[in-house]
Amino acid sequence: MCIRTDRKFDLFLQKIDADYEEVWTNYYGTADSDGFKDGIISGDTIYMAGYATVETEAFGYTYNTPWIYVIKAAKNGDIIWENTYGRSHWQHYAVSLMRTADGHLLVAGHANISNSYTEILFTKIDANTGDSLWMQSYEGDFVSSATMEATGTFDFGYVLAGRGSYSISQDPHIYMMRLDNSAARSAIELSRTA
Repeated sequence: MCIRTDRKFDLFLQKIDADYEEVWTNYYGTADSDGFKDGIISGDTIYMAGYATVETEAFGYTYNTPWIYVIKAAKNGDIIWENTYGRSHWQHYAVSLMRTADGHLLVAGHANISNSYTEILFTKIDANTGDSLWMQSYEGDFVSSATMEATGTFDFGYVLAGRGSYSISQDPHIYMMRLDNSAARSAIELSRTA
């Protein structure tokens, strides 16, 4: 779902029939390189998450920065809405996309704060409009961390797993985190390997 076109990468979606013949192909993305990470089909709707390169400004400078990129498309591939999500000049990457119990979207990923420092990142998105309902980052005890997978729980919370390091020079450990429905920081239960 990511293809190189005209010296950059774009997201694409292709429908094929039972004979493996192409029915349609649609391309998505910005003027710069974009990447795909996860997708779900919900009824007649397709959701895709990845990153798109956007222009941001910080400290008097302009940056080309990857931000979380989410697309809602109809069953024919036409865009219903698309949006990017991020803060300042930090690099934001989606890793996992899911529907929530209340019908919205949850994107788990990480934000690169610097070359050696990352934070766990969650953003909840209104599935109807594409508006961000909230974005929350967590650093926990780690110097550097990233989400690898996330899922919903029976009580409408979330569980995510990933990697984290306690120092820049240390190999990553596996972690698991549980959040309540509002992703409140007080709801974190952190487990880590020795």
